Amino acid sequence: MGGNIFKDDSGIPLTIRIDRDQYYNALCDIAQIFLVATDNASWFPVRSYTTKDSFGDIDIVSDIQHKDSLVKYLENERFKYSINSNVVSFMLYVPKPFEKRGFVQVDAIFHEKEDIQCALGYYANNDLGNLIGRLAHRLGLKYGHDGLSYIHRDGDQVLFKLNLSKDTAAIYEFLGLKFKTTFDTIEDIFEFVSSSKYFHPNIYLLENRNHISRVRDRKRKTYNEFLQYCQNNFKDLVNEPAPVIDKSISVSNAIAFFKRTDELNALMDIVHKNKVFKAKLNGDIIGDVTGLSGKELGQFMAYIKPLMPVQLVNKISDDLVVFIIKELYESFKGKDNE
Repeated sequence: MGGNIFKDDSGIPLTIRIDRDQYYNALCDIAQIFLVATDNASWFPVRSYTTKDSFGDIDIVSDIQHKDSLVKYLENERFKYSINSNVVSFMLYVPKPFEKRGFVQVDAIFHEKEDIQCALGYYANNDLGNLIGRLAHRLGLKYGHDGLSYIHRDGDQVLFKLNLSKDTAAIYEFLGLKFKTTFDTIEDIFEFVSSSKYFHPNIYLLENRNHISRVRDRKRKTYNEFLQYCQNNFKDLVNEPAPVIDKSISVSNAIAFFKRTDELNALMDIVHKNKVFKAKLNGDIIGDVTGLSGKELGQFMAYIKPLMPVQLVNKISDDLVVFIIKELYESFKGKDNE
């Protein structure tokens, strides 16, 4: 999932690519590990295209509640392992008589139970989820391990995230893709992505990605192969800017398609109430009323926060807000003098 983690002091990987026979034997060993470590908790291998004949690592997905049990087992059995957020990577020995043998990297990816099936669809078939994610991004949406979502921002600040669907088939339908889970070749995957009516090769060029995505995807073999596929098959379009899609319309269409209007309205109501609240009670106003600044202002704001909730502040006049601030400040000063 995340490249070669385990390397020696000179930077040479400690793990090897394995063939299909070794891969399936390794899955049996992983099953035994989960049987012992997690009392036979469910786990699922991430699907690859059918003709893939070698594997640089093995990705599996399981319930987040089993993460600590696996880590404890790996520690007790002296496996070489690494933890990065919700991913536990470890080295697993893969023997094969008279031929290449060694260790393979296993990436155990842990998610909430309700996200597991969607995550399996997102991680499957090499970079398919990442490539589909660019289609969603073009429409003002986000596709990831937890499904398709709309993220509402005020500038760079995220105000809320609304999950639209965790149903991979429904997500594919909205994004202009005919639902499919099995691919024979990497070219089949590329053809599938490019079949969407929202596909345009220019949106995948590294120079059109943000810095983090550009650095990440430049290292990904499948992504670079897809860029070459675009050059070979869409050479007249690849350097032409993609037509602009009105994201306000595409987001509205998504909200309607997935029947999330009520949820969106509820979240937007919260945003509106918070905006009104911050206009009536904020650091500038409190500082002007009390004369406080810096650390002292922060301490007083923490003091009044539970005493002046959104429901109260939004119902009263600005003058009454100022009056209450003054009264609470006198109480606050008296508390300091006790």
